[in-house]
Amino acid sequence: MTVEQLEKKIAELQKQINEMKREKIWKPLRGETYFYVDNDGTIEEDDNNELRIDLDKMNVGNCYQTEEKAEFEANREKYTRLFRQYVEQHTEPLDWKNINQDKYSVYSSVGEGFYISPVATIKNAFQIYASSDEILRNAIEFVGEENFKKYILEVE
Repeated sequence: MTVEQLEKKIAELQKQINEMKREKIWKPLRGETYFYVDNDGTIEEDDNNELRIDLDKMNVGNCYQTEEKAEFEANREKYTRLFRQYVEQHTEPLDWKNINQDKYSVYSSVGEGFYISPVATIKNAFQIYASSDEILRNAIEFVGEENFKKYILEVE
């Protein structure tokens, strides 16, 4: 094998490695266009010039391949934040050591949308819990049921 052939093979392998890395968490290559959610919630477009600002966006996961994906993520973040804030402002303090205290959460159900269920001792880091099912129902109404399904539960 010649040096040129080896260099070509190395370049092909490096390209495959880069593609595999990008499949895990997409990051734009140098010069590639990406979309991001700006501080005011608007969707902006930029090219990766590997400047500090580009690297900062990549490091916090604020780079998207399409404008549609950036828009979806902006809405997901917005409605999740509003839902969480509503619940936190209206719920009684939860005591996870007290198995007799009911705690409620919303779960998605394939083909059925969602349901609210009491839990006593299991706490999932990604769930939002309330002291009553009524608080969760009010929070869903606050953000809108369609927004809740689409952006928080990600079910249609």
